[in-house]
Amino acid sequence: MADRPTFNWLMKPMNGNESVQVLVNTLRSEFLEAFDQVYADVNSILCIHSGFKLVFSQENGENQIHPGNYEGAGEVTPEDGHLPILFFAALHKVMREEAPSIAGMLTFCTEEGEPIRLESWPELKAEYTRLGVYESDAFECIRSDAEAIGFVDPVYRLDKLGDDEPAMFF
Repeated sequence: MADRPTFNWLMKPMNGNESVQVLVNTLRSEFLEAFDQVYADVNSILCIHSGFKLVFSQENGENQIHPGNYEGAGEVTPEDGHLPILFFAALHKVMREEAPSIAGMLTFCTEEGEPIRLESWPELKAEYTRLGVYESDAFECIRSDAEAIGFVDPVYRLDKLGDDEPAMFF
């Protein structure tokens, strides 16, 4: 068994598939709009708080995606926080919805090679728990981030709605 749990991702080459480029660029823009702690330029996406960096480069390296064929692989550690995993989960979701023929080209596994599914909030939450990323009280914040980029539908929290007038119901 490995010393610490990790989340691993693999994107197989998709030569000539421009839809992947559109999906990645759209998601990159959504992350920039939704999160102050994310910086992106043409060549990378950086999570400022943790230092995790996803690079778009023609070289082969850890957490790099080739800009021509979108081949890449990498590892996310608990220290990298929740945003990198949320990025890959959201990318996989839009691939399933917008380009189902290529959705199987992006896969996830544990440090021991066990497959990971991230198609729903319970699966995403279970992965964060497995990694030990957060205590249970932080899941509301993570859920809010997942809602902000459309990974999950918003939950309407009626208990959080305030009304200045007292209710006149018995």
